[in-house]
Amino acid sequence: IMIKKCIIFITILILNSCIMNDYSDLNEGRLPDYHRLDISLTKKINLKNSTSMEISLGVTNLYDRGNIFYYDRINAVRINQLPIMPNIGFNWSF
Repeated sequence: IMIKKCIIFITILILNSCIMNDYSDLNEGRLPDYHRLDISLTKKINLKNSTSMEISLGVTNLYDRGNIFYYDRINAVRINQLPIMPNIGFNWSF
């Protein structure tokens, strides 16, 4: 005996103040392509008595591409992730 599993995705739509269900096929919806470039550099500096320090510099989403985070289906608005974001870090080991 073989049992098939059936999954139905339900999207709630609000049209003219009436709530409606939108039944769609499995994996029917698609988001736009996503890609970003993250880079980082780390420099380790050895100090005396087994003490060291690391300095890190990095950039997230280097070319500032508007990547989708999610789509707000209620308000029909695309919400993007963060734009280009530089960062700096220090790590002191002793």
